[in-house]
Amino acid sequence: MNRRHALWLRLLLVFLPFTAVSGHADTQVLPAQAFDLLLSFEGDWIDVDGSLGMQDEVAVSYRATANRSTVIESIFVDQPYEMVTVFHRDQDQIALTHYCSLGNQPRMHSVAFEPNQVEFSFSGGSGFDPEKDRYMHSRIMGAASADELYGEWQEYVNGAATEEMRTRYRLRRAK
Repeated sequence: MNRRHALWLRLLLVFLPFTAVSGHADTQVLPAQAFDLLLSFEGDWIDVDGSLGMQDEVAVSYRATANRSTVIESIFVDQPYEMVTVFHRDQDQIALTHYCSLGNQPRMHSVAFEPNQVEFSFSGGSGFDPEKDRYMHSRIMGAASADELYGEWQEYVNGAATEEMRTRYRLRRAK
């Protein structure tokens, strides 16, 4: 090995641990900004395009509770199959538990944050077997503006994602 290669190898070994800390946004900044985004959703939201089966009706509601340390999302508001998702800070991430109409409770943690968008991925749960059962595995939530939200959730069945189990939606703030 020549001197130039040896120098590059030493530099790589010195600085590599600092570059491998996170593949996403600064984790010290992520929870505050991302959680503030969720807090900004507070209120009632109308299903714009019918993707949630409630076109032009209030389909989703957000409210802050516990001194604004928790956000509660109700989806399919006032329907027999209404579901609730609870968001809270968990050290350097945001955690959510989704209380599904299927009777299961998948948990997710934030894995990425961009301005006006947060992404969550499966981290466990109860009431189901992820290798066999149907459950929500990942979620993206974002704000196109103060009065427009968009999102996507991916369900898994038998341990795998399928396109027909992906739901994309758009919401408009109720006036």
